[in-house]
Amino acid sequence: MPRISSLLRSRSRMSPGEMTTRYMKDMVDFADTDVIIVGAGPSRLSCAYELSKCKDIKVAVIEASVAPGGGGRVGGQLFSSMIVRKPAHEFLKELEIPFDEKENYVVVEHAALTTATLIAKCIKNGVKLFNATSVED
Repeated sequence: MPRISSLLRSRSRMSPGEMTTRYMKDMVDFADTDVIIVGAGPSRLSCAYELSKCKDIKVAVIEASVAPGGGGRVGGQLFSSMIVRKPAHEFLKELEIPFDEKENYVVVEHAALTTATLIAKCIKNGVKLFNATSVED
């Protein structure tokens, strides 16, 4: 197990401007964007994912909160599981999210799994997520 002193020494060697430089470069690179989606809740992440399938569309998602996902991080009524009405379960199949099938709906064990999967697939497909950024008109 590393000692605290070695962790502190390694931290002092990190470039303090690395994250800021990358973030600002992304802001400049995405200043000319085809679609900007404001908010990173489940419905807007789903929209970003669908748009990301078209490789010629440049998509950015801007989220005011530090963490993307909106209410999708905790599920409905603050329970961890998430209920999805059919035929929307086809979208879950595409995302490879496991669920328990019921007659007219399906149940995802934890809403955060859906949200985390959407975020990962969006980023993998080239969507740029800007968190802690607000938009005003």
